[in-house]
Amino acid sequence: MNTAVRLCYRADNPCAAVRLPRNQRAGDDMVVLEPEDLDLILDNLLEHYRPFIITLVGTGMRFGEATALHVEDLSLDAHPPTIRINKAWKQDGNRQPFIGAPKSARSRRTISLSPDLADMLRKLTAGRRGTDLVFVNAAGRPIRNNTFWATHWTQAIAKAQNPVDADGVPDPDARRLMKRPRIHDLRHTHASWMLAEGMDMFTLSRRLGHETYATTDSRYSRLMPAQQLVAASVAAAALSRLRPRHPL
Repeated sequence: MNTAVRLCYRADNPCAAVRLPRNQRAGDDMVVLEPEDLDLILDNLLEHYRPFIITLVGTGMRFGEATALHVEDLSLDAHPPTIRINKAWKQDGNRQPFIGAPKSARSRRTISLSPDLADMLRKLTAGRRGTDLVFVNAAGRPIRNNTFWATHWTQAIAKAQNPVDADGVPDPDARRLMKRPRIHDLRHTHASWMLAEGMDMFTLSRRLGHETYATTDSRYSRLMPAQQLVAASVAAAALSRLRPRHPL
């Protein structure tokens, strides 16, 4: 409906004040990728955008935060190297994009980088001015979510799910992507990988820029392998004290 207004098919949007219902679908909306899954996506993505995707999954930044980064926000020679997040893309009353404050006060944060990620960003930004955007599209303009999703992300996912050989013939023996992740799932993937490597929930909450610890805990507590192992051991110990029963 917003598109219809923008194209002058309608004078107003009758859905503007309508709240969407809460998601009641069964199943899990969160898609967490394995490194092998990400490799498949990167292999089918235009090379220009690979550093952008690697940065998203390596930092857990939101799309609007990453695409608003300026070169001066990077401290690649610090110990450890860091990214300072203090802005994000927004939309004004006319749905025009502009760079403004991030989502919340907690969204203003500093994220540490791995050495490999810092090296990649150092090469990407070499010779650039501090006020230049770190990530731009192939034409040198800001990356827009909807355009990137439709033009690059969905195509890379489709190719990873349906691999072909050098002649363009479907290859039934090639490894294929069995998941259908959204771009935002790169943020969930980052959280999952951090927890798997032993990061505590409080540190993860600050790294992701969540307003409260409870937000992080409610979304990712089930992904913590150590706690799951402890819970399984406790459950096993409790069950072992049950009185033995004869098989049916």
